[in-house]
Amino acid sequence: MTLLLVTCSPDLRSEVARMAAASDVGLAVVADAAEVLGAWSTASLVLVGADLAEAVAGLAPARRAGVHLVGHAVGEGAFRAAVLLGAESVVELPDGLPWLGEVLADVDEPSAAARVIGVVGGSGGVGATTLACALGQVAARRGRAVLLDADPLGPGLDRLLGLEDAAGVRWPDLHATTGRLSARALRDTVPRAGGPGVVTWAGGERRLDAATVRETLTAATRGHDVVLVDLPRHGDGVTLELARRCDRLLVVCRASIAGLASAGQVVSALGVAEGVASLALRPGRVGESDAAQVTGLPVAAVVPDRPRVVEALDLGLGPLPRRRGALARVAASLLETAA
Repeated sequence: MTLLLVTCSPDLRSEVARMAAASDVGLAVVADAAEVLGAWSTASLVLVGADLAEAVAGLAPARRAGVHLVGHAVGEGAFRAAVLLGAESVVELPDGLPWLGEVLADVDEPSAAARVIGVVGGSGGVGATTLACALGQVAARRGRAVLLDADPLGPGLDRLLGLEDAAGVRWPDLHATTGRLSARALRDTVPRAGGPGVVTWAGGERRLDAATVRETLTAATRGHDVVLVDLPRHGDGVTLELARRCDRLLVVCRASIAGLASAGQVVSALGVAEGVASLALRPGRVGESDAAQVTGLPVAAVVPDRPRVVEALDLGLGPLPRRRGALARVAASLLETAA
């Protein structure tokens, strides 16, 4: 059993059954409040009808996540029952049917399971977007991965991965949506071709709306194992919020005095918490220990210069057309450390 509905209302039962069938979710209906305790703790999601809410609350079932109160006419008594049950929301139908569809789409999805890894260039032209794509390709070989393209001045992650002509939702489509975004819907509709999914730009419109970004990131973490965020060096409040929501921030920079100085400025501007940011060094004249001392950031990895990567990107193969190689090993190591 996945969904437990507690109601005597034929209309409520019919509407929920239709939504459950559309979402391919198993449904069990209990019309007697006294029978609810047997299935209360085993169901993935519990919908308590407003008609039986007070009776169910009188049984004092154990507090649990995933309880919602639904009904066509929700009175004051139902609201009191919702508080006693610890319900996460009270939804009145039919206006709440779109919400119900999104909730059902996420039944049995992991809750905020993904690690969020941000990648930002400490200076221009150091290959931060390339590293983000490499991380995404390696992560997709191990589980579910998605790349969020937050750099409006970047080349577009779909272009680097050969997905520019692939069907799927992009930022403008997500800006046009309202309400809760299903993790499953995001995972199933972003451009993807045997590798990581990509949320990127379309046409000439390159803007990020704070509410859309929050909802997209939340849905991405529910529906994936790893979320990679390609961040711009200079940004607004949306960029700052994205950076601060990252579990790990990789700052890609050249191992030179100028590159390290620039990287320090970028980290300071993003204002991430201590211990979140680390360096992904490109080869240069400054050693790893000196780089760490200058920036105050640990060196997570040295990212090698690979001339053939440029050719692979131009062909839309991503930076890792093959599973093996120095860059693939570095990406794998970074993902293991982040996990």
